[in-house]
Amino acid sequence: MPKPPSRLRTVGRGVHRFVDVLAKAESILCALLLAVVLGTAVVQVIMRFVLHEPLAVSDEFARFAMIWLGFIGAALTQARDQHIAVLVIRGTGSRLRQQIMDGLANVVALVLGVWVLFLGKETLERSANVTSASLEIPMSVVYLSVVVGFGLIAVHALRNLANLAFHGQVDPEREDGSLAERQQLS
Repeated sequence: MPKPPSRLRTVGRGVHRFVDVLAKAESILCALLLAVVLGTAVVQVIMRFVLHEPLAVSDEFARFAMIWLGFIGAALTQARDQHIAVLVIRGTGSRLRQQIMDGLANVVALVLGVWVLFLGKETLERSANVTSASLEIPMSVVYLSVVVGFGLIAVHALRNLANLAFHGQVDPEREDGSLAERQQLS
């Protein structure tokens, strides 16, 4: 593969580092959200079965945290190229075929991410005046998780496509990456 001009490489490295920091923040946020869900569930069990005083807000709080966890976690799996894939279809064949399948998967993720970003604006506006039953927070806070998650998926898909174009694989630094794993299957 020919190397891009030095200015483009410098910008590319900066963008790559920024997206790596973004993925690290997503990882930390997922760990925190998982702790919140677990902690809320433990408190609810203690309140309900030990103290016989269930909390009305804990179920809703845990549910909203789990929704955010799901969408941020989906973005993180896109960043790591670890979405569930049918390796029989995606992982067999020549290197070119594997690159095409990786490219196709990331183009679909990018298009869906951008599409949800555009649709999400209207949904957020419509849900701004609706509040949740127990916590009484605007439902737009909950729906924002979809927009943020798919926006991050789009960012990671774009980086994956750039890596594929410049390096021939989605994550050029990962030795245990899917490309090496798939090459062993063929």
